[in-house]
Amino acid sequence: PASGVGSYVRVFDADGKLLAQRNAFASTFRGGVSVAAGTLNAAEPAHILTAAASGGTAEISEYKFANGQLTLVRRSRPFGTLKNVGVALALGNVDGKGAGEIVASLRRGSRSTVGVFQSNGRRLAVLATGKASAGTQWFVASGDLLRFDRRDEIVVVDAQSTRARVQEFSLGTALRATSNVAAFFPLGKERSGLSVAVGHL
Repeated sequence: PASGVGSYVRVFDADGKLLAQRNAFASTFRGGVSVAAGTLNAAEPAHILTAAASGGTAEISEYKFANGQLTLVRRSRPFGTLKNVGVALALGNVDGKGAGEIVASLRRGSRSTVGVFQSNGRRLAVLATGKASAGTQWFVASGDLLRFDRRDEIVVVDAQSTRARVQEFSLGTALRATSNVAAFFPLGKERSGLSVAVGHL
């Protein structure tokens, strides 16, 4: 849920039937929950990632769903032990090797950073996104947008911008280098923030 409500995460089937639920944080936490789902290990089903959307630590939790339960697999802190921050999440096969990587945006005060990480928290790259609007953060998504080569690109948008700008990045073969492959303004000159998703339609 968004900020101001509980910190639970729920799994539903396509008909809306509740399959599992658990609290991502203490029941008193009201900062909202960022969620992403996807394959981190090519040999396993999709896992679920959670992080505090605002006012929490920079910790990312990974869960697997089996037998009607959400079970914690691991916790990582790719941004260190920061507190009172917000994290936005996406999952994608950005290096083209089959296993997924975590794309995470960290907001700390007026600063926002986007990085690419392995599931154990090891950093692969930091994206040169430029400066986000003061007090906001980048939202992120990932998908195979350009060459359909099974190497996902990363899409970054400002959650509250003076102009609604979309940036697309591709992770280079050296893994530590990123390339900004495209940028555009989908709303023209309109002043608005964005959220983002990627898919083959």
